[in-house]
Amino acid sequence: MSSNPPKKFLHAIGVACSVVLLTLAMSVVDAREIKVRFAKGDTSQTFLGSWKGVTDTYVFRAKKGQRISIQLNDGRKASTKLRATLYKYCGEEYGAPMADRVMKFETILPCADQYSIDIAPSSDAALKADELEYSFTISIK
Repeated sequence: MSSNPPKKFLHAIGVACSVVLLTLAMSVVDAREIKVRFAKGDTSQTFLGSWKGVTDTYVFRAKKGQRISIQLNDGRKASTKLRATLYKYCGEEYGAPMADRVMKFETILPCADQYSIDIAPSSDAALKADELEYSFTISIK
């Protein structure tokens, strides 16, 4: 009996690894990054967007002790189909995802860092939508 694995087995392992790597690569691409820059003297900015199957990620820098306020609307009212989640640069979730009609979030930032806010569907039902329009306001003071 040979100790070498059969070629079909090795081929199957190779295909499985390729599928896993491709899936990981696709999940990294499923985000659209938008840089948040305030005009001189401004402390807030509103963005109009539409979720089309790709997470919108808003990226910005802030200082320790600054107060951030985030509000997400679907154009008519507080959005229940989308959620916003605040992350520190290292990827650590900082604020609980805003969903279930709690679409305004305010906190004091703990450190000088780069932060991001992801706008994504709040439920499986929302995932089935072709497009979800929203407005998103960020204020940092």
